[in-house]
Amino acid sequence: MAYYTCLNFSTILNSPSSKCLQWSSDGQACFVTKSAVYILTPEPGINHDLYSLLPSALQAATLSNASTTKPNQNETDTISQLTLNWFRTMIQYDSKSSDTCRWPDFSQEFCAVSLGSIDPSIWFVTFSPSGVGPSAGCVICILTTNMNLSLWISTKNALKGEWIKILDIVPVLLDTYKSNSPLMRTLCSQVVSVEWTSQADFGIQPTPSVDGSLLVCGTRAGTLIFLRFSPVDLAVQVIGTVYISKEWITHISVTLWAVVEPGTCEATLAYATSQGKLGVIAIRQTLSQQADKPISIECDFERLGENVAEKLIGVTALKWFEVPNRTPILAYTTPGILRLWASSMAPESPWCGTRTYLLKTHKTHVASSNLHPVVGLEYLPLHDLLLVCLLDGSFHVVKSLSTSPALDDGEEITRNARKIFERVEHLNELRAGSVSEEKREKDKEKEKKEVRLGRAEANTTSAFSYYDHTGIVVWIHELTRPADFSYKHDAKHNSMLVVARLWDGLTDEAFLRYLTESTSQCKAAHGVTPLHVMRPILFHMRSKYLLDRLHAQILGVLSPQDPDSIVMSDDIALPTWCPGGQGALSPDFRKAFRNSLIMHLFGWDALMSLRMKLSLADYAWKLSEESQRRIDYGNVAEIILTCICHRNLRTMLRHLSLVAPAFTVDDIPFVLRMVVQSLLPGALPELSAEGERLSTIVHSMFDGQLTDGLHELCPACHVEVPLENIVNARCSNGHVWSRCSVTTFILSTPDVRTCIGCTRKAFLPLSMHKSALKMELKGWFVEELLEAVHRCLFCGNTFVSVL
Repeated sequence: MAYYTCLNFSTILNSPSSKCLQWSSDGQACFVTKSAVYILTPEPGINHDLYSLLPSALQAATLSNASTTKPNQNETDTISQLTLNWFRTMIQYDSKSSDTCRWPDFSQEFCAVSLGSIDPSIWFVTFSPSGVGPSAGCVICILTTNMNLSLWISTKNALKGEWIKILDIVPVLLDTYKSNSPLMRTLCSQVVSVEWTSQADFGIQPTPSVDGSLLVCGTRAGTLIFLRFSPVDLAVQVIGTVYISKEWITHISVTLWAVVEPGTCEATLAYATSQGKLGVIAIRQTLSQQADKPISIECDFERLGENVAEKLIGVTALKWFEVPNRTPILAYTTPGILRLWASSMAPESPWCGTRTYLLKTHKTHVASSNLHPVVGLEYLPLHDLLLVCLLDGSFHVVKSLSTSPALDDGEEITRNARKIFERVEHLNELRAGSVSEEKREKDKEKEKKEVRLGRAEANTTSAFSYYDHTGIVVWIHELTRPADFSYKHDAKHNSMLVVARLWDGLTDEAFLRYLTESTSQCKAAHGVTPLHVMRPILFHMRSKYLLDRLHAQILGVLSPQDPDSIVMSDDIALPTWCPGGQGALSPDFRKAFRNSLIMHLFGWDALMSLRMKLSLADYAWKLSEESQRRIDYGNVAEIILTCICHRNLRTMLRHLSLVAPAFTVDDIPFVLRMVVQSLLPGALPELSAEGERLSTIVHSMFDGQLTDGLHELCPACHVEVPLENIVNARCSNGHVWSRCSVTTFILSTPDVRTCIGCTRKAFLPLSMHKSALKMELKGWFVEELLEAVHRCLFCGNTFVSVL
């Protein structure tokens, strides 16, 4: 039992629910309050702008008083390794904004009244998959109590920068249903529940460069509205509408997409109505790829015959769980009761139907009750258990979820959480009192006395989620005294984010199994970043004892098997193009060409696996203290990096060869750079042969004009700088410049972006240029390449901009 983060959030009111704290596909935690959305990013794996981290001062104070005994094999070690720091930014909601919808202008019927317009606040938040936004990040959908629905994106820096609103969805819905009666039009536009599906997996390699995710809205009219976001014009399109009933759709949950056949996938949507009816809908998406036409997706919706439940009272949570080796399981709760449901259409599953469990009251304080709403539902696949957290801070466990679910009281976990709560609040009180030097001695005396909170103090938990799958969790709590019955104004509210280990759930075998599965079974189609997948691994790798014990095994997992075959194994299918024809370099072809680059640079599962392994090898190299181990990790990282570079080079050579007849003089510098890299010592013979063929074509087209293609001018003194290093450039006068990690050209403009993982820099694409000093592009191919590279080519993480 230990804790790693304690962050205060002053003057915060929130609406406790199972969606109050959630993780995005970019690896960011989102904490929803009534007036703001806090976006938090854990430190492990990020090497950019570390001075902006919020330190966990309380944790350092705790560990300074901790026992100095040597930890066992499952315990973490030093203060620096245990402390978990975070980046933080926020979206501030303006309740007096002019964008607030005035529903009486559309209908004055009683059933269309919005009480949330009296004092609007944030209600729910949902994230899109990663890569959906214009800058290849997540899009946040915010629903307010006035049923205003809006989309937000980060402008330059998702870690600590500004998030801006790009679209109000309510006007789109009002325009879509304008042919209906005023009342029906209003009710269909009043959204009361939202859910963004995961990225669709069509079972095609490389993953097509098309967004297959859907934003699902449940309305007051009893309809489910399916929307798709377009990052090009920052708009949404209504894909379909399914009428469910005359009741409100209060809860929505969607499973991951399952491949039916190549090009077709399905997901199951579960919904709950205001009258307690639960049902399921099947969603099918089919990918349509036709020659000379853009990729399109067809959606079909089917109401399944079996109902989950009828006439439940007060559904408080609804969530699907993907359980290995069986169909998904739906968990839903009412006050004091947890129910599990699995479809009977899958006879191969160990169990199906409905299981009902009565939750027990854990009497830790005066407000303890099993009737409190659920604030967290999380499945831990390593232990095959479901963890349920209630508002009163109690935990309940369902073991053997996949085979034979059985309810465990979870009293031990609840006691551990209560102890952590007491210690955190005790340290919070000490830290608040440590203001001056005169009080230091008093604080030391106070620290000697163990302060235990009594039954009158409750740890009101408003949000709960997991940090990893082994027993480390995240929650938001506030110290309250329910029996006091006194009013607590906003300025006195104080919520605290805690990251803690509630039990020792990690063994060496479990860690290695999770490491192997994460790096070998990752899917580029799932729309998640490497940091999100590797978050549990990066956290535990900070333990030097774990790295020392499992050094050989970790090296074995990270080392690629037969890297040469990985480079050349997958086929590269190029778009159709007729040199000199009517469609040569037309806007349609350039769009298809860019999509092809995106698919082959970021759509292969094998390439994503290599990028994850490179990040983990670099991280282990940085944390290792023994020189030989650092050398071992460095050698593995060098092999993986070479493999990634050859893989990227092969993609670019193939695409360059396709459009070689359309080259101009401006394209030559970049083409020659690719040719030189293919002819370097250590390059695969197949790559060298492709580079020589491309060189022959270019020389025949531009004979006598290729003498200075590899040289650039120093931006400071205009002296020629030869291409001797693809990372840095140095002129004869001593000026040193960084090179673009995508094009290898000198970064001579402030419009650059930086990878948050490996800190490599690259030019901004023209579509994102903000300053007047624009880069002088080297041909149309470089322009399309920069537009296509939306993530780092080496570690796969997102870019941020500073200026």
